[in-house]
Amino acid sequence: MRAHPFGRARFAVGIAALLLVAGAPLRATADTGAPAALTKLTRGVTNLALGLPGEVLTGVVREAHSDEGLSSTGSYAAHFLAGLIMGLGWGAARVGSGVVDIVTFPVPFNDNRPLLEPDYVL
Repeated sequence: MRAHPFGRARFAVGIAALLLVAGAPLRATADTGAPAALTKLTRGVTNLALGLPGEVLTGVVREAHSDEGLSSTGSYAAHFLAGLIMGLGWGAARVGSGVVDIVTFPVPFNDNRPLLEPDYVL
């Protein structure tokens, strides 16, 4: 008996969707009762993956829409560039914080508090 040609494809898509949902970063907090090490690891993976693009995006939006950036005396392009540069700097710091959290997640130090506030960029 031959298998349906789309049977394997559906199975593979189903497994991929299951892994995507199961592997999605969770916001583990003290309210959920998650272990501190898991919270630290989740924070590290999330900051490693989303740190640079998230900080660049928030930096550009924050600077370009600041009072000076929106005023007639401020140059929108200059504030956009300043936000991009600041976002790159903070993004590098957030990625570094994520790497530290991933490497040191089994070792509790500093009460497992994040190196950067807020815990997550977005």
